[in-house]
Amino acid sequence: MMPQMSGYEVTAKLRKNFTLIDLPILMLTAKTQLQDKIIAFEAGANDYLAKPCNREELLTRVHTLVQLSRLNNELKRVNLILEDKVKQRTEQLETANEHLEKIIDSRTHLLANIAHDLGTPVTVIQNYLQAIHSGIIEDDEREHYLQLAYSKIKILNRLITDLFDLSKLEAQQFQFNFRQLTVCDWIAHLQEKFELELIQSKRQFTFQTIPIATNITSYLDEQRLEQAFSNLLWNAVDHTLQGTGEIHVSVTVDEEKSEIKFSFTDNGRGIDDKVIPFIFDRYYRVKKLPEEHRGTGVGLAIVKEIVQAHHGTVWAESTLNAGSTFYITLPIQINE
Repeated sequence: MMPQMSGYEVTAKLRKNFTLIDLPILMLTAKTQLQDKIIAFEAGANDYLAKPCNREELLTRVHTLVQLSRLNNELKRVNLILEDKVKQRTEQLETANEHLEKIIDSRTHLLANIAHDLGTPVTVIQNYLQAIHSGIIEDDEREHYLQLAYSKIKILNRLITDLFDLSKLEAQQFQFNFRQLTVCDWIAHLQEKFELELIQSKRQFTFQTIPIATNITSYLDEQRLEQAFSNLLWNAVDHTLQGTGEIHVSVTVDEEKSEIKFSFTDNGRGIDDKVIPFIFDRYYRVKKLPEEHRGTGVGLAIVKEIVQAHHGTVWAESTLNAGSTFYITLPIQINE
């Protein structure tokens, strides 16, 4: 009944861009026939009110339509949030599933590698002992072959230790015994232990530290950290050569940051930049390395677990064919 364009036409045009919920439309008209109402609803009206009408009824109907629209908008917002959360959760589950698949695959390869890594030294030791027992090896060569057998036994011991620690990691039973230690005394003990540990490796070894005040202490598990440091040192031994291999350990203290920093540097083959982000992951092995220089994929992961348990950080920097440096920082306390 409007001039130029009827209310039905206005409604139909609005409905091309807006849904019933997005833009509620109430028809207020003098037409009261059933057919008029049908046409209005077919055009896209939400409600229909005939004139003359009660003011309160009109306001109530408008209020109801507005509330329904607002509720719908809120439902849309909640639905979008839920969809986003579902999407995020799905992505997380997919990532976790991919990670789990990689772990299972890595574990399968690890078990195969461990069988090889355990079997090879055992075979070599057995052959050495049989050769010595049968008299094939001359007396003046026995010491040399016994040293070779001893080195293989050390490899076996390290593999067994790694496997034992791995089982505790998997069972979340990696326990720590923290206590307060004076840093200068602890560092002196470490230096003595490192030198004794590497004396048989036939690598050049240096240990450099600065004078550390006696009032600096740290809350740590001495045995676990020695295990972490030992893993890094033997990692350096594995990737350097006898005679020309160099391993350098340095210790510095940053009182402003309240931390002590260790660096373990070697002149070995180095690590590819693409590999560095993964070297502390469980079971990760560098495939390009010769078989005898591949680890079990456990040693560096154990280092990471130990350092993080001490609220410290560990990372590595390297240049191919020029060596690597592993860093560890640990919190310290400066007492008055």
